[in-house]
Amino acid sequence: MTGDRESQGGKATTLKDEEQKPQPPNWLIDNIAEASRNASKIYFLYLGSVAYCALTVFSTTDRQIILNEKARLPIVNLDVSLNGFFWLSPIIVLLIFTYFQLYLHRLKGLTADLRENYAQIEKRRLYPWLLNIAEDQEPGMIGALQVIAAKFTLWMSLPILLSLNAFFYTKKHEPVLSYIVGLISVAGTVIVLWFWWMYDRKQWRKTTTGLIINSVAVAFILAFQASLLFWLIPFAREGAPYKDEIIPSWEGIYYKRDFTYSMYRWLRSLVCVDLSYQKLIVEPEKDKDYSGLYWGNLKNAHLEGANLKNSILKRCDMRGVQLQRTDISDAVLQGANLSGANLEEAYLGRANLEGANLRVANLGSAILSEANLKGTILIKANLGEAYFEGADFSSADLMVAGLYKAQLQRANLHAANLEGANLEEADLWGANLEGAKLEGANLEGANLVGTKGLRIKEQLSRVKTLYKAKLDPKILIEIKRNYFRLLEKPKDRTNLNPEIEMGGFHGNPP
Repeated sequence: MTGDRESQGGKATTLKDEEQKPQPPNWLIDNIAEASRNASKIYFLYLGSVAYCALTVFSTTDRQIILNEKARLPIVNLDVSLNGFFWLSPIIVLLIFTYFQLYLHRLKGLTADLRENYAQIEKRRLYPWLLNIAEDQEPGMIGALQVIAAKFTLWMSLPILLSLNAFFYTKKHEPVLSYIVGLISVAGTVIVLWFWWMYDRKQWRKTTTGLIINSVAVAFILAFQASLLFWLIPFAREGAPYKDEIIPSWEGIYYKRDFTYSMYRWLRSLVCVDLSYQKLIVEPEKDKDYSGLYWGNLKNAHLEGANLKNSILKRCDMRGVQLQRTDISDAVLQGANLSGANLEEAYLGRANLEGANLRVANLGSAILSEANLKGTILIKANLGEAYFEGADFSSADLMVAGLYKAQLQRANLHAANLEGANLEEADLWGANLEGAKLEGANLEGANLVGTKGLRIKEQLSRVKTLYKAKLDPKILIEIKRNYFRLLEKPKDRTNLNPEIEMGGFHGNPP
């Protein structure tokens, strides 16, 4: 009974205080309405910018990312490259959000003044827009939806956009720019959270459930952004492989069809571009002379782990391009300039590289079975442990190339230049070496059994060494008889490096 009386007394005091408060002046109601109208306009401008940027990010193709095509910035209507869009658009949206917050906090101050200093008025008398409605929501499920809509669009939409923007940009495989976009995402999220706390800190503390829900949402976004910076960007640069048999696991073994493999492939599809079956060059008009120009530009591009199967890159400038672990099978790369390119562990089965420039390129452990390498320039290229079974190297320039443990079974090396090349432990079984230049080549431990067109005087007598090399019996007898020093262990093994100056025996030893 005592509690009921106190409660009734408290209610009576509140009602009495409300009766004593003056009625709100019209100028205050008008100011709230004007601030609400202005805030709602900026609010819809902000939501439109968020939606526009999200649609642009989702609709951007891998081709547009790699070729750095144009995109239009929101509000300013300025065409910029996609690189510029990915780091400028979040800044523009963040500025609009900050400008909106200035109006929103002004509106909140006016509304608080109305409720604290003046008699209570009808809820529906305030200007009807989402934030005012959410403050005095309808009862039941409709009211809950109003609150959720207000909180999501106001506080969660921008951090989500910033996270998506940074995530999609990882496909560019540009570490510095990726980290810049990622840090913009983190900084923008912190700004949003600060404004949210300043605007709604009483609601954060009001109920335990609300505090838990808000904290979980914030923790999830920040955790995603942290994983993006510290794990996903470095993972993208690794270029996860396509082939089942080269998927590593934590235990150091290989998975082919299990969950680990599926997840690895799925992550790869998210962070590596897919340019398969696409024509990535613009072929000039046939009646004009463009012989000295490239038809496409991918110079220094990062395409680790990309899918370039059946893509057309004829006469494309690909100097210094990063193609580790890419699938380039059946691709057309005629006349492409791949000098200094990194093709380590790439798959180029049946690729057409006729006349391509691969000077100083890294093809270590790459697979080039049945690839067309006619007339290619592979001077000082690293081809160590690469797989070239059935590849066509006719007239190719492999001068001082590194072919350590290369698999060259049945390869066509007709008239190829292998002067000074390192073919140590290379497998040349059944290869065609007719007319090939072998002066100063290192053939230590190489398998030359079954080779075709190989001549002793014109070719083998000029190599650096044949120590431990496997030779057909007839050739071995001839070498022992006339060029026995080639079978001895080299005294200066440092000179067997592919970067050596060329030389060797020229004719019969003394």
